[in-house]
Amino acid sequence: NPPLADEKALRSLESDFSDWIYRSVEVTVRANETLKIYAGPDISDSEFSRMCQEAAAREAAREADKLEDQWQRKIDSVEKKLLSEERELEEDKAEHSRRKMEEAATHAETLFSLFSKRRRSVSSSMTKRRMTARAAEDVKESEDEIERLKQELDELEDEMKGAMDELEEKWTEIVDDINEIKVSPYKKDIAVELFGVAWMPHHVVQVDDRFKYLPGFAPPQL
Repeated sequence: NPPLADEKALRSLESDFSDWIYRSVEVTVRANETLKIYAGPDISDSEFSRMCQEAAAREAAREADKLEDQWQRKIDSVEKKLLSEERELEEDKAEHSRRKMEEAATHAETLFSLFSKRRRSVSSSMTKRRMTARAAEDVKESEDEIERLKQELDELEDEMKGAMDELEEKWTEIVDDINEIKVSPYKKDIAVELFGVAWMPHHVVQVDDRFKYLPGFAPPQL
């Protein structure tokens, strides 16, 4: 019956229907915007959580690799210095031992010369003592430097562990940073595949103090 039988009127109703969808329909989307993960109503909470955890694990692993490389370069540099200093300490110890032997020999020779016709200068003995003292100082300096480098290594390893712990905490918080976004369709994305008007008659039947809606095209079932 007119106007529902009029094609132009139906097209107008179809346009109105699209407008109604554009203005009224919206979908709630869960979003983790840091991870760039979004899920509509068809994705369960557990599935969305799994998606976030897997994405966060991948990003955390990449950051951890970079962080470990940065700290490892620092640690390798200190370890290289430590190895060089330990070699130098062995050389200083060998030099100190040699100087002590030379000093002892010079002292003995000086004492022997006092009881013989051959005189040996006392200044030579003093020079040897100074050289021995200097060698001892070199040993002490190397030992102090080794101790300092070992302490620096311990501090670097503690700092690296702290940085890794902070990284883990950061990505744990990001996984839980979920919010909801209301999304409305773009008008250009609304496509009505089939539009029509149908009439479905119903009976309103009162049973005691309740009302029932029964199909009007079939015998009522009370």
